[in-house]
Amino acid sequence: MNLPLTLIGILISATTLSQADGSELTEQTTAPNTITIQHRTTIDFAPDEIDVNITLLEYVKTDPENQQTSTVEIDQLEKQLIEKLKPYNIKASDLILSSISDQAANANNGFYNTTPLYTNTQKRLLCKTMTFSWNKPVDELQAFMEAMRFTGVQSIYIHSNLSEKKMKELNDQLLSQAMKESKEQALQISNTSNTKLGDIVKVNINPIGLGGVATSSIQTYPYYNNYNNSYYGSNNSKLNKGELSMSISITFETEEKN
Repeated sequence: MNLPLTLIGILISATTLSQADGSELTEQTTAPNTITIQHRTTIDFAPDEIDVNITLLEYVKTDPENQQTSTVEIDQLEKQLIEKLKPYNIKASDLILSSISDQAANANNGFYNTTPLYTNTQKRLLCKTMTFSWNKPVDELQAFMEAMRFTGVQSIYIHSNLSEKKMKELNDQLLSQAMKESKEQALQISNTSNTKLGDIVKVNINPIGLGGVATSSIQTYPYYNNYNNSYYGSNNSKLNKGELSMSISITFETEEKN
């Protein structure tokens, strides 16, 4: 639990008045006592805009009986992918072509050569990246990535974002929560100091991020690389983790209890 930084203040000002005889009379006025709460509120969230990028790469396979090689072409891989996507209600029409290129491969082992210069003895393998929107719960992404792991899938990358509408909803939720928690802390302090909590006289929202109101932090989603059968990026258990924070300073008037 964050401990609030609390400021309790009293302001005394002096006003000088001129009397008829020319002498001066000083009148002291006391401004209301105040309590200032400086508070930081954080909430967890899941992004509402998620895109999945899947890259397919043709590969060369060798017949174990006669040692002859053949290429598993991109059309075959696309058909495999579409079949794998059916349980998730993702159709071929949902796939958007992001990029297509060709790469060189060693016909003996199927691994591609990163250099664009290759000889006529090397096969040219097509590489295709397709993107689609993920409309299911975020916590189902991990199982989905496991299901997409088949030969010919070069990589899977997940990109996530917060929509403008979702960001506004979260900011409104944060502000409401921060105000509520700050008032609760101010009430505790006023009760212990035998004072009565009054109106809010000042509110400052610290401009620490998007929209000048809040800052967001989304975990980097891992992607799968088929060549070394491993994931990169964040811990897979944190696929649905994200935090949004707001810093706020609120000043309340206080008055002595009767």
